[in-house]
Amino acid sequence: MKHQFLTPKDISSDDKWGQLNIVDGGLAVCKICGGMEGSLTTDCPGEKIPYELDQQVYRGEKDYVEGKGWVNQASKSSPAYWSQKKSPLTAISEPK
Repeated sequence: MKHQFLTPKDISSDDKWGQLNIVDGGLAVCKICGGMEGSLTTDCPGEKIPYELDQQVYRGEKDYVEGKGWVNQASKSSPAYWSQKKSPLTAISEPK
């Protein structure tokens, strides 16, 4: 299942955090699983992700992939996934 993200219509005018982060800041938050930005799984598991599992997704230890379930790999939303990739700029600046 695809993530279903909160939109400005979902945020009440008295929700200061939501107004600042979602409406003004564009933070991606799934309505179903609660994953945000760096803790978004590849696919939505269809239910709220417990805090510790959410942290494992963020650290690049777990991901949810439709048809496979929970797997031991980094989601492309995880900062850990991108820190493992070499930037083309890093390759240029590294001495040989």
